[in-house]
Amino acid sequence: MIAAVATRGAGAALALLSATACVFPAVPHRTGHALDAETVSGVRPGRTTKRELFALLGPPWAIAAPGEVVAIESPVAMAGDGAMCQVRPGGIYRISTEAWFEPFVARRPIRDDHRVYYWYSWSAGGWNWYLLLALYASCGNGVREVWALVDEATGTVEDLAVR
Repeated sequence: MIAAVATRGAGAALALLSATACVFPAVPHRTGHALDAETVSGVRPGRTTKRELFALLGPPWAIAAPGEVVAIESPVAMAGDGAMCQVRPGGIYRISTEAWFEPFVARRPIRDDHRVYYWYSWSAGGWNWYLLLALYASCGNGVREVWALVDEATGTVEDLAVR
């Protein structure tokens, strides 16, 4: 009997909460190029040319030679601010390109005519919850990055790294 009363009480509380709550999706955001697995799989190291690479992925966010420092715009982020998912601006960051060449060094020597082309894709969304006694935001972010090692002398993609 006590369990039945507790169940009815929980059901009534849930019904009351549902009647006094609103849930709205956060406006989805996307920056960068579409870097889904199908698109990226079209890049064939040793066969894909720079022209084909640009046709598949669009213009890169950065191109780097060995030993350079490049300034790139970071992906923005969506975060819960009280009861709303809000887009936070990224920033401009200086990055030593040695880190970009690192995934390729183990497989081949890096030459002066090598360049790394960099792309990223960021997407975010979430839910804004307006409850009777509380406000809550549930936000999510996703980032995908692609680095292509290109031989500038031949104009061919030699290797690819995806994260």
